[in-house]
Amino acid sequence: MTLKPQLQKNTASWSLNIGFKYLLLDKRLVLGLNADDIFKKNYSTIKTVSQDIPQSFTQYYDTRQVRVSVSYNFGNKNISVSSRKVGNQEEKNRSGN
Repeated sequence: MTLKPQLQKNTASWSLNIGFKYLLLDKRLVLGLNADDIFKKNYSTIKTVSQDIPQSFTQYYDTRQVRVSVSYNFGNKNISVSSRKVGNQEEKNRSGN
């Protein structure tokens, strides 16, 4: 019995993801909308020939999804980072920072 080499050809797979962000209330409220694989193209077709037997199959992983997000920043935007008081101020002073 003589074994013949196996030939394999894979097609390229790709996907297109898109996202939008909308800022409201002085940039404190952020509304987001994201969509993944919007054209449903994240699949690959594989063709093989092994022992003179052709085979073809498609691999598809359903990665299509839509996400909606809402976030709100409750912090005071007028406080600078250097003027905030932290609990380890003595350690910072001791180390010279």
